[in-house]
Amino acid sequence: MKYLQKLNKIISSEHADLFNHFFIKIGQNKGNMKKIDSLLCSIFIHEVISEELEENFINIKKLLNNLYNIENWNKIDEKWCIYIEQKYKITSEICLPYINNLSFLYFFVINDFENINDKKKGFLIDNFDKNNKLIDCLYNDFVVVFNKEIQNKKLNILILEIGNILSKTLINKEYINNLDVLFKNIKDYINSEKKIEDDKNIFKRNILNNFLKLTNIYLNYNNEESLIFDDIENENRKKLFSNKYLSLVNYLNNNDNIYQKMISENRIFNFVCSNNSIPLWLICLRSLANYKNIIVHFGETDTLILNFEKEFINKILEKIKKSNYIFQNTDRYY
Repeated sequence: MKYLQKLNKIISSEHADLFNHFFIKIGQNKGNMKKIDSLLCSIFIHEVISEELEENFINIKKLLNNLYNIENWNKIDEKWCIYIEQKYKITSEICLPYINNLSFLYFFVINDFENINDKKKGFLIDNFDKNNKLIDCLYNDFVVVFNKEIQNKKLNILILEIGNILSKTLINKEYINNLDVLFKNIKDYINSEKKIEDDKNIFKRNILNNFLKLTNIYLNYNNEESLIFDDIENENRKKLFSNKYLSLVNYLNNNDNIYQKMISENRIFNFVCSNNSIPLWLICLRSLANYKNIIVHFGETDTLILNFEKEFINKILEKIKKSNYIFQNTDRYY
């Protein structure tokens, strides 16, 4: 959950003007929506890289699908859920990015939606010294790639084209028609130059490191992986939740006021599952109903009873782990 907490604070305000500039174009041309989506995706991934959250982003769908059984759940997660509920409308949804070639290209060149000849430096090179001749050289080569409409080709080809430009300009390597060899050359250069701390070498290492992080995301993030909603009852909406997770049943039993509040909210009770979006209320619920948060309370203060409660909870947790966190039998249905 700490990774969700970090992801929550992006996107940063530094990109607001850029986004607003392009967003205005939507009113003029509805066909620009795909470009807007790609731009948003690029902005988001740029922030992910800045926060060093590449692996967590790649696995974000697995994380959201497995919040009930995360091992390192603690009270910080509960505080985060309270914070989210206070800051946002709990019925708001998180829409996961759909990465594509165009969003990858925006890291190197960004073009105006109305005037294709009006371009600017992309996110990977925009923050460096404007008078840097290497940046200008890279940018001019990136524009050539952009103008070739290579975004319509396979992602591997696009990465190879961009990577070879970086490799040739920054580390004087000849064109290579193999991604693995290209990545190895870049990594070897980064490792060999680590002890050299002059500005030029630091600049080169930063760009190449970010390129490797970027390609790691684009080659390993799975657009087709779906979010799973096996805790939501879809066939019979007389009840909202399935009884698959014992920890969820336990949480709702112990927090009936929260359950009643949820089912009285139409947007929650009539929630429609989607492959690529998930509402905040469900993220928080899954976190709060983590199996580590199971409560068994007999209403007694006797030491023997309290010790039995602890032992009983430990046994339940052990059984849940053995059953792969799934529980199929319960008397109460939600």
